[in-house]
Amino acid sequence: MDKAKAGADERTHERLKHARLITEHQMEEALDRQKKTGRGLLDILMQDLSLKTAKDLLTYEIHLSKHPEPKQLKEVMVESGWVTEKELEEALSTESKTGLAIGEALVEKNVITRMQLGKALIEQERTGHSLWRTLINLGFANAKQISDALRLELPSVAVKHRKEYIVEGILSEKLIPREKLEEMVAESEKSGKDFGELLVSNGLISSKELARILESEIGVPYVDLSTYEIDGEVVDLLPESFVRSRRVLPLRREAGKLVVAMLDPKSVSTIDDLRMISGRQIDAMLAIGSRQLDAAIDRVYGKKEMPPAKEKHGKKPVVEIGKEEVRLDELVESVSVVNLVASVIEGAIHSEATDVHLEPQEPEMRVRYRIDGLLYDVMTIPRNIEAGLISRLKILSNMDITQKRLPQDGHFSMEIGGETYDMRIATLPTSLGEKLVVRLLNPKNVFMGLKQLGLDAEDYAKVDSLIHEPYGLFLTTGPIGCGKTTTLYAALNQINILTDSIVTIEDPIEYELPGINQVQVDYKINRTFANTLRAVLRQDVDTLLVGEVRDVETAQIASGAAVTGHLVFSTLHTNDAVGAISRLAHLQVPHFLISTSIIGIVAQRLVRKICAHCREEYEPGDAVLEETGLKGKIKPGTRLSRGKGCSYCYHTGYRGRTGIFEVLMVNERIRELILRHASEAEIRQAVISEGMRTLFENAAEKVKDGVTTPEELMRTVRGG
Repeated sequence: MDKAKAGADERTHERLKHARLITEHQMEEALDRQKKTGRGLLDILMQDLSLKTAKDLLTYEIHLSKHPEPKQLKEVMVESGWVTEKELEEALSTESKTGLAIGEALVEKNVITRMQLGKALIEQERTGHSLWRTLINLGFANAKQISDALRLELPSVAVKHRKEYIVEGILSEKLIPREKLEEMVAESEKSGKDFGELLVSNGLISSKELARILESEIGVPYVDLSTYEIDGEVVDLLPESFVRSRRVLPLRREAGKLVVAMLDPKSVSTIDDLRMISGRQIDAMLAIGSRQLDAAIDRVYGKKEMPPAKEKHGKKPVVEIGKEEVRLDELVESVSVVNLVASVIEGAIHSEATDVHLEPQEPEMRVRYRIDGLLYDVMTIPRNIEAGLISRLKILSNMDITQKRLPQDGHFSMEIGGETYDMRIATLPTSLGEKLVVRLLNPKNVFMGLKQLGLDAEDYAKVDSLIHEPYGLFLTTGPIGCGKTTTLYAALNQINILTDSIVTIEDPIEYELPGINQVQVDYKINRTFANTLRAVLRQDVDTLLVGEVRDVETAQIASGAAVTGHLVFSTLHTNDAVGAISRLAHLQVPHFLISTSIIGIVAQRLVRKICAHCREEYEPGDAVLEETGLKGKIKPGTRLSRGKGCSYCYHTGYRGRTGIFEVLMVNERIRELILRHASEAEIRQAVISEGMRTLFENAAEKVKDGVTTPEELMRTVRGG
C-alpha cells in the first residue's frame, strides 16, 4: 500500500476513534476485510458510521493533538477525503428545523404516504409540535419507525462508488462487452433504477455473479438462500414480525454467534436489534436479492398472515384466515404465538433486561426492554397477533383472559438455558388496548452478597456492623427501582444462620430465599403489612424484613418491634438518608421512638457502569466539570473514562449497573438531635461532619475511579 495513503488512513482512524465514532473492534474487522479484499481502509471504515443523525455527526467536535482549537467532524471529513463540501451541503440541506428529513425518510421507506406527510406538516404548523410527535399523534407512524428513520446514513465511499465497483468487477471478469455495459450505465442513470438489479433483470449477469461482485465490494460474504439448508432450531430466536419487517433471516449458530442473512448487512441499527433480541453476537451475510429472501422467509415461517381479530355476537373472539375462522383460544396455542412469547422473553433475558414492556400503539404494539435502567425499542407486534400474545401471557400467569377493563397481576416461571426464571406480570387497560409489563426475576440476584452491591470498604464495614446488631431498625431509602430490596436480600443472606428465626413480609415476594419464612401481603383478605406484622411478632422472631413502611400503623409497629429485641429491616421512599427520619415523623412515629429504634439508614441509587469492552480515557473539559459539579473535586489534568460504544453494549458505552450509597450511622449525637426535633439540614450537617459521604460524593469517587461517567452522575444524583 502507498505510504502516503497508509498515513492518511491511520490519521483518519485515530480521529474517528478519538471522536468515539468507531470502536477498536470495528477497526480490527476493517483491517481483516482490508487484507481479504485489498480495498482502502478508509472505504471500509466509513461504511460503519450510521448511528447518529447528520446534524449530530457533522458538528461533533474533535480535539486534535497539534491544534489548539477543536475541529468539527465535517472539517475533518473533507480534509480526509471522505466526502466533498458539496456532498456535505446536500446532506445538511435535509436537516431543517421542521424535521422534514424525518418525513422524507419515512416516505422513502413506505412507512407513510406523501399525502400523510403533507397533512402532518399542516398539523405541525398549527400546533407547533415537532414533526415526529405530530406523526405519532396522527397515527401515521409509531415510535420505532421514527427512531429507525432518524438513523440517517451519510453517503459512504462504498455506496457512492457502488456502480463503479460493479463496472470494474464486470470488466475484470469480462462478463459483459464494454459497449453493452455503457448502454446499461446510461439506462440506469436515466431511469434511476439500481444498476445491479437492472443488469440481472436484463439477463446480462446472474444474481450470483452480482452477489460475488458486491461481496468483494462491501467485504461481507453472500449466501444463496435458494439452496441453503436453514437450521430449524435458530428460527425461534427471532419473531416472524421482526424477520419480515427488517428483511433478515436467521441461518445457523456458529461459535456462540448467530449467522443472519440480510439485504443490508451494514445496517448497524438492525444488527443492534438482532443482537438485543437474540442475546448473541451477529455475523451478517449478504442475501442475493429481495425476491430470494422473501421466498426463504415464506418457506421457513409460512405464507399465511392473519388479519385483525373480530368479535362476533354470542361467540368467542375469532380471527379470519382466508375463509376460515379461528377462535382466539386456538390462536393463543398456535405455534407462531407460542414461539413469539418465548423469543420475546428469551431475548430479554439474553439482553439482561429487568422488564419487558408490551405497549399497544397505532398501528402496531411496541415491545421495549429495560436494560440498565433505560427502555429500548426492540420490535413491533402486528395487530393480527397482538390479542393472542397478550392472552397467551395472561393464561400462563393464571389471569382471566376475558377481563380487559381492570388491571390484573400474575406470575409464571420459564426455564431458559438451564435456569428457572420467575416472571411477574401486570396488565393495565389503556385506550388502545391492554398494556402489559413483565418483570424478569433473575435467580442469580437471590444470592448476591453485600460485597457485590458496589459498597466501598468503609461503607461496607458500616453496613456489616449495622446488620449484625442484636436489635434496631435498619432502613434503605431511595426511589422505585434503585435496588433497595436487593440490598436487604443481600443483608439477609449475610446473616442467614441456622440459629436465627427470620421472617419477611413482602408485596410481592420477588425471590424465594432458602431457610427464610416469607409471607405475601394480600389486601383482598385483609392480610396487610400491619396485620401480618402483629402476627409475626407473636412468632418468636429474631430478624424480620418489612417490604415497605407505607402507612402509620406499619411504621409504629415496626419501630416498636425494633426496641423490643427484634432486628427490623425495611424500605422508605425518600431522596436521601436524613429524609428517612422526617418521613417516620410524618408517619406519626414519636421522636423518642425514632431516636431509640433506628440504628442506621442507607440511601442508594443505581448508576450504569462503563462498558469494559470499549472503555477509553479522556480529559474532560471545564464545561463538563462545571455542569456536573465536579469542578474543584477533580484535579486539573485528571483523565476520566467513558465507553465509546460497541457491539457488547449496544453502542451505549455502558454495560451493567452498580450502586452508589450514603450510610448514616445513628449515634448518640444524632439521637439527641432527633429528640429535640432538629431540622433535616442540621442533622445532615452533623452526619457529614462525622464522616458520612453523600450520594454525590460517592458517585464522584466512582467517576474518578473509572466505574461510571459524569453524565451518569448527573442523571442519577443532583447537587454536591
